[in-house]
Amino acid sequence: MRTILFFILMMVGILGCSQKQTIPDTQLMTECGFVSIVSDSELKNAPRDPFTIVSTNIEGDCFEVTVRYGGGCGGADFKFIAGESLDDSVPPQREAVISLKDEDNCEALVLETISFDLTSLRVDNYSEIIFNIEFINAPFLYEY
Repeated sequence: MRTILFFILMMVGILGCSQKQTIPDTQLMTECGFVSIVSDSELKNAPRDPFTIVSTNIEGDCFEVTVRYGGGCGGADFKFIAGESLDDSVPPQREAVISLKDEDNCEALVLETISFDLTSLRVDNYSEIIFNIEFINAPFLYEY
C-alpha cells in the first residue's frame, strides 16, 4: 500500500512541473517566430519581469534572443514590442522592449532562445530601421 501511495505522490510531483508552455491567444506565430507588436500603450505598460539577455542575433526578418530567467514550469510570456513613434532620422528609429510576463513559480534556471518576426515593424519607403531596445546599450539595425 505504501509503495502505491509513494508512486502516486511521485507521479503528481513529476507531472506538476512538466506543463507545456502555451502561446497566448494574443500572440501569433510565423515561420520566424512570434509576431512583433507595434503599440505605444503596450510599450509603456509592458510587463518587465526580470531576465538576462545572453545573446541576440538578426537573421533575415528574425530577431533571435537567448534569455536566462527563473522558472521551468511554463507560464513565461515574452514579447517584442516597439513604439509607434519614429525618431526623425535616416534611417528611422523606434524605441522597443523585450517584455517578460512570468507567472511561473518554479525556480529552475531556464536558458531559452526566442525568435520574433520583425516584418510588422518595417517602415514604408525605407529598407532599414534602428531599434533602441530597453536594457540593451547598443542600437540594433534591421535591414530588409
